[in-house]
Amino acid sequence: KPQISIRLYNIGALYESADSLNRALTFYYNSLLIEEQIKNNEGILYALYGIAGVETRLGRYESAFENLERALNVAHEINDHSGLSLIFHEFGKLHLARKDYKKAVLSLDSGVYFAASARMKNEQMMMYKDLSAAYHAMGQNDKAYRFLFLHMNMKDTIAGIEIKGKVAELETRFQVEKKQEEIHYLK
Repeated sequence: KPQISIRLYNIGALYESADSLNRALTFYYNSLLIEEQIKNNEGILYALYGIAGVETRLGRYESAFENLERALNVAHEINDHSGLSLIFHEFGKLHLARKDYKKAVLSLDSGVYFAASARMKNEQMMMYKDLSAAYHAMGQNDKAYRFLFLHMNMKDTIAGIEIKGKVAELETRFQVEKKQEEIHYLK
């Protein structure tokens, strides 16, 4: 059953990325049902997170809020910093959608803290961008600029890490091919 639940969640994520939100919800809810049956708190947490994200995008804010609250309780219970980061980010997006910018900032600040502790640079980067948007909407352009700068700096850092990884991979591939040529030449 755990494998089925993971597959259902992944299919839901695919539908969500294709903007087929009602289909995504169906798969997330089916994943949640299985996770609840097998009492897998981590699976429950992420299924609720998926459901809340789609509900936010559909404008079903109350339901999204309830699912996020439930996911937050589970994340605290199992001390999942990655989950806490995602949930606080989703709370921030929910508050942004509702134009409650002060609550968005509070949620996103908490999310940044947990993203940093879980070393989730991509998540942290996205929250900096959302913080910039929230501060801009409140007319606090100095803070909006600061978080936009942090977003761009983090984006450059992530890109640099990816480039270094690709360079290392190419270097390794080159060295392997060079050694294979040497071996072939010696034969």
